[in-house]
Amino acid sequence: MTCKTIPNLAVFLLFPALCPVAVLAQSSQRADATIREPSPDSVSGQSASTGSLPQLAADYAKALSVLDDARQRRTESLGDLQRARGRARREMLESGEVEQARVALAQAQDQYNRERERVIDGLQSNPAYVSDRKKAADVDAKIASLRQRGDVGNDQVTVLATQRLHYAAEADQIDQNALEKDAAYPQARERYLAALHRYQSALDQVERRVEVDPDVQETKERWQEARDDWQDARTRLAAAQAAYVTALDEHRENMHYLQTHGPNDPWYPYGWGYGGYGVVVH
Repeated sequence: MTCKTIPNLAVFLLFPALCPVAVLAQSSQRADATIREPSPDSVSGQSASTGSLPQLAADYAKALSVLDDARQRRTESLGDLQRARGRARREMLESGEVEQARVALAQAQDQYNRERERVIDGLQSNPAYVSDRKKAADVDAKIASLRQRGDVGNDQVTVLATQRLHYAAEADQIDQNALEKDAAYPQARERYLAALHRYQSALDQVERRVEVDPDVQETKERWQEARDDWQDARTRLAAAQAAYVTALDEHRENMHYLQTHGPNDPWYPYGWGYGGYGVVVH
């Protein structure tokens, strides 16, 4: 505590409970370090560690605006990149190599389907195959009918579904055996798989060529720059927000303290009024 208007000794003699020797010995240091009169900055939101509250609020608003602009540029650049890739991809897909692979695949698939249907149609003379397919279809119809009437439980459905899977598995095994023993089907299947592999390889080559297209590369660089700017803007916004919130909390605490123990309090601080010997602690 410092006593400004009367000597320290007189204060000690008159008010011994309020001016202890230890306080008097450190009065000059405390006046500089922790005890000072209120300044306009403290009332207007000035913080010794964070700066002006209005300035921090303006910085926060500016960071929000910068982030919005960066987000828009990132979105626009991503759209440009997608359009550049689509243009390059369409041009390359129309090239002779890809088109030839596509036509060859369509022909091989058509031949494969015809050979498979031929073998399956031949099984219609197999009584076991026909019986299994019919039993599986009958179980499907029974399950559908029960569900339509709402007269079915989970246990009953499980039993019927198990029966259906059993009949279908037996019929599928007959299918597989017949297809493997056929002379033409395995060859058609191999041709179809080879054509599919060639077509997929051609598409993969197109995607690799798209990424090295000059226009795509230039557009991709712009998108990466916009993405980096957006990430930097997010970081700056987080820092500006943290500084503003910290300063705002500190300002509110200061205002609450002044309103609660304010300079007009006759006992503030340490029992001294501001109009007499009191000082303001911040």
